[in-house]
Amino acid sequence: GKDVSYVERYLNQDSKKQCWVISPKALGNPVKVAGSAFVEDSSAHPGSITSSWYIYHEQTKGMFYHGQQDGAALAAARKGPIDKVTSKSIVGFDVSSIPNGTSGIGGVSPGLMLRRGNELYGRPVYEAENGGQYLFW
Repeated sequence: GKDVSYVERYLNQDSKKQCWVISPKALGNPVKVAGSAFVEDSSAHPGSITSSWYIYHEQTKGMFYHGQQDGAALAAARKGPIDKVTSKSIVGFDVSSIPNGTSGIGGVSPGLMLRRGNELYGRPVYEAENGGQYLFW
């Protein structure tokens, strides 16, 4: 099998500079290292970002956005593809289509499951909108 490695990155907003940053440090500034990016956008929430993300380009050690058409970006794209980053907001999901007899005590109840701010074994935890029921895997 293929070796898999994970790199931890943080997403934070710099409200003074009106930009969002993905960096190796919490509350970090834009840096030129693999897996880093920034976007100049004043959105209050990352799911509302509409501007293009500048992505670190390993082959040229520069920052470019996907689809950038100036000379430096076109030259970089010839050395290796420029990644594209998009952000979406996911706060939960709706549990529905519960088989008869499995809802209620000891079973899953239908309804909205909202993501909590904590994780269990590195995985997200969801709580029923009305409380008392948790989902994680």
